Amino acid sequence: MPPEFSLQSHPVNVNTISIIVPALNEEKSIEETLERCGFPSDKTHKRSHTIEVIVVDGGSTDATVKVAEKCQAKVVRSARGRGLQLNAGAAKATGDVLLFLHADCLLPLGYEEKVVASLNASGRKRRWWHRSTQAAHVHWGCFQMHIRAPEFKFRVIERSIAARTRFMWTPYGDQALFMRRTTFQTLNGFKDWPLLEDYEMVRRLHRFGRPALVCDRVVRPLALPTSSALRSAPEIQEMEMVRVAGPGAAPAPEAQKWSAVLPASALRSAIEAQEMLVNNMIIMSYHLGVSPFRLAKWYYNRSNTPGLWRFLLRGKWNS
Repeated sequence: MPPEFSLQSHPVNVNTISIIVPALNEEKSIEETLERCGFPSDKTHKRSHTIEVIVVDGGSTDATVKVAEKCQAKVVRSARGRGLQLNAGAAKATGDVLLFLHADCLLPLGYEEKVVASLNASGRKRRWWHRSTQAAHVHWGCFQMHIRAPEFKFRVIERSIAARTRFMWTPYGDQALFMRRTTFQTLNGFKDWPLLEDYEMVRRLHRFGRPALVCDRVVRPLALPTSSALRSAPEIQEMEMVRVAGPGAAPAPEAQKWSAVLPASALRSAIEAQEMLVNNMIIMSYHLGVSPFRLAKWYYNRSNTPGLWRFLLRGKWNS
């Protein structure tokens, strides 16, 4: 193993935890996210570690920056793109531990103690299917996931996410990845990609051994659908209108037919299944050599573009 990837580690002496939140037009959700992080001036909860919250704005046109400033988070402006924004936030961070959090995800209470305890835990020996030797102490980790939906089937999905993390060492960015600052610097940060930057970072983190999986859960909202048919359903339009336009916005006139066909529980299931399928197709395309930049063109405009494979076959995969 090259010397720059030495697995020699020691207990981390944490004075400050830096939470880096990339944001783009997140005024509806980011305040609750920052409240869970803990305002820097919040004296109601005695903390043993200093919490530094950095919101990296990628050019929001709504009140995201004002909300972040009201919450007394440090605001950093960056070019748009999650990889670019995460690196920009890390460059301004002063913490011994870096925690990367999506703007619509909620950390559990007491998360800081769990993060420090996880990083100071003794590393376990490597599994036979991984080509890495576990460090003396853990270098990185993540949280378990809770999807904000009541049905039992979502509890099954959460268990599958936990199994993927535990046995394949492959958490995703919405599980609030955290790592030692020195580990992040050794890997030279995230790739400046608009998509899959978290997946690629996790693959490189495998060199430092298995992640710590904190049992407490990050709360993730149910993803909005990509299908125009599902988007016309009233329950989903209500979710989307509240997120984008605020309470009181009315669904489209053609929405009523979908409420008779698909009840709310079925809609929630269809949404999550569709998002899982999209994510798996994107990861498979990436492993087949498709450029993350081309995948991002489709992903962020998929309501106005054809299916993924048709889109890829229209031009060069790496364009």
